[in-house]
Amino acid sequence: MIGLAIQFELGRYHANPWGSHVNDAATEWPPSPWRLLRALYSTSRTNVSLLPHRTAIDRALQALVDAPPPEFVLPYATAAHTRHYMPLSSYSALRVGDTSKVLDGFLAIDREAKLEAWWDAALDAEAADALAELARRLGYLGRSESVCTARMIAGAGPEPPSATPAERVDLEDGEWDLTDVLCPRRGRPLESLAISVAELRKGRRLIPAGTERVTYAVRAPKPVTTRQPRRPSKDKPTLALLRLRGSTRPAITEAVTVGRALRSALQSVYGARNDENASPTFSGRSGDQPRDDQHRHAHYLSLPDADGPRIDRLIVWAPEGFGPEETQALACVSHLIVVANHTRDRVSEPLPTALAALGTESNLDVKALIGPARIWRSITPFGLVRHPKQRKGELVDSPADQVRRELALRGFPEPQHVELERGSWHRFRSHKSGESRLQRASVFGVRLEFEEPVGGPIALGAFSHFGLGLFTPALQIPASLAPPTTPA
Repeated sequence: MIGLAIQFELGRYHANPWGSHVNDAATEWPPSPWRLLRALYSTSRTNVSLLPHRTAIDRALQALVDAPPPEFVLPYATAAHTRHYMPLSSYSALRVGDTSKVLDGFLAIDREAKLEAWWDAALDAEAADALAELARRLGYLGRSESVCTARMIAGAGPEPPSATPAERVDLEDGEWDLTDVLCPRRGRPLESLAISVAELRKGRRLIPAGTERVTYAVRAPKPVTTRQPRRPSKDKPTLALLRLRGSTRPAITEAVTVGRALRSALQSVYGARNDENASPTFSGRSGDQPRDDQHRHAHYLSLPDADGPRIDRLIVWAPEGFGPEETQALACVSHLIVVANHTRDRVSEPLPTALAALGTESNLDVKALIGPARIWRSITPFGLVRHPKQRKGELVDSPADQVRRELALRGFPEPQHVELERGSWHRFRSHKSGESRLQRASVFGVRLEFEEPVGGPIALGAFSHFGLGLFTPALQIPASLAPPTTPA
């Protein structure tokens, strides 16, 4: 059997059932097979990088359309909604009560829980590889707020399933609830997945041609009780995890550019909400002067995909913690404008950004950033803060000396070994956008080894507040970012 495993990165799934009004605050669960296949088909047509795989993708999707309706493994989900009061088109300042209440219904789901959909289908190797690549490119399911990551899975299928066509189970045991979901008719061409709402209205149809409603039996999963509830902490949050989306996401080599863009976006949001005042935590300044307690204010760090070089996670780390105003600004940032070209400072399209998690080093699970570990390696290169020089025939302020000094300034123990690593570190931007490349810092890849495991984050050297000099536990470095064999 062939399946999809989907995680909702923001812990929410927004999807109105077909034919339901938004103010019904209802959410389709399980996701209809029509919605799943339509999302995959849309991704295959809008993601340019998938163009070489189009034929194999179509063959894989057609096999799923022709297969019987899938079975699901559903994570535990809780229905919730928010209420918004929107002005009507006839709104007037003289009729301030003329507003319309809008309900936004969604399901709250553990971000680490997986939704699985299984089709009884077989794919050849090329089609399976193409479907795996397509699933990896799926950015959301349902409304665009439902940010997700997906991967293809294969195996014997779910045992037992949480949701399955009602004809496959005995309904007399009383464990099942019934719901109707939209499924594609077997044997229909893929183009039927592309029908628009305008075409439906023109044809005066209530459901798309080539679809049918299938009654599913659903057994609601029980809440997961293995985790102990966290006690509310009085400490300020020090770490904010944001997700970056978009087909033009920059590579990790542009970490400094992305860090500066994130800082500008947060300062802009903060200023708009606080009478154009600047946040000392976000800006690193006290009035017109740099702060004296350097490295306590915000660091803007970038982490790449698990299997690729593009940035998909942003970390804002402030050891002094975020106050209520900074927290509100973090929650309100919706996009970044990034100058992401090495040779020409060309502005990219706005990249959707959303706050995914907020916490401290002790309760936020970001192993690639926090560890702990004995051995740490550069994921972005260390930038020198001084020029190495010869004095009495000896090298002073060597890269290793500067790394040790930076660690001591930040309260880390003396490392046993500091080694430079070979790699194409010169590809990383190490100067501010708009500055001459003559002003860029010299950069090196570094491997640190401590006597005992230490916890992160570890960000050292020039531009460390903007993503340079970031270290990660040695086993966390993606294979695609492993240091090449070219000289440093």
